[in-house]
Amino acid sequence: MSRIYIFKTIISLLFVCVTVSQAQEARSSAWDVDLKIWFGKEEYLVKEPVILHGSLKNNRDTTIYFWADDLYSLTVKDRTGRVYPKKMFTRGWSPEPTHSLKAGEIYQFYEDILFTYSIYEGLPVGTYFCFMTLHQYLGDKIASDTVQFVVKEPTGFEKEAQRLFIKAQKLGWSTGKSDQAFAAYQELIKKYPNSVYVPGAVYGAALCYLYSDSSEKKKKSVAMYVNLIENYPDFLSVGRYFLPIYSIYLSMEDKTGAIKTIKELIKKHPDTEISEEAKYWLERIEKWEFK
Repeated sequence: MSRIYIFKTIISLLFVCVTVSQAQEARSSAWDVDLKIWFGKEEYLVKEPVILHGSLKNNRDTTIYFWADDLYSLTVKDRTGRVYPKKMFTRGWSPEPTHSLKAGEIYQFYEDILFTYSIYEGLPVGTYFCFMTLHQYLGDKIASDTVQFVVKEPTGFEKEAQRLFIKAQKLGWSTGKSDQAFAAYQELIKKYPNSVYVPGAVYGAALCYLYSDSSEKKKKSVAMYVNLIENYPDFLSVGRYFLPIYSIYLSMEDKTGAIKTIKELIKKHPDTEISEEAKYWLERIEKWEFK
């Protein structure tokens, strides 16, 4: 047996061993990080906000780092196999990892895939299949299970509720029409309190005056966010509602008002996620100092 043959055989074996080792490491990495997504329900109406929930759990012994926009690498298909463009679901790119997870930690995230698709049309009637991937900094492409949801046309009073919702959305995204948009959202909320469009209407109404120069209008925005916290805590996430409340009161330099609002929420919802989140923001507000 020639030396060249023996040398080639050794190199081949080494290559196989390295390849197998890399494959095992890749599989292990994938097993050590759990990426899960789910929806609040299985059926939605056209234009109703479709809220995707997700979690990323680090089962490794070390800290992992990742880009937040990686979590929005979402693939959505309908029954015909049409793939909706990924750009509809991705966020801005950052040159450095924006999140870290220590061993055993879980990162919760939420995304409204209706608003990012089209503010006017929404997803059309049909059945959709959705999965998410996470890659880059972790070295492996990790995918969630595929989940599905159905979009149907509204019937009964929901038809009129949808009409008001679309009207308010169009006004809300038109320059100088925030007052009309807020009024349209309020009309929907008052006329059809049991409509599936109400949580989205309350959220839309809150956004109308979020950046207003009027203190009175900003307070109306705060009232809408408080409404979301108390009545629709699972629409997006409780923490996502507290941040704008914090920002609004800070822009008004109204420390007294901010403390009063947060303390009322703690008092009304003791020993809940709401009160825990409120305590976090209260601690930050109490440190405010204005000249």
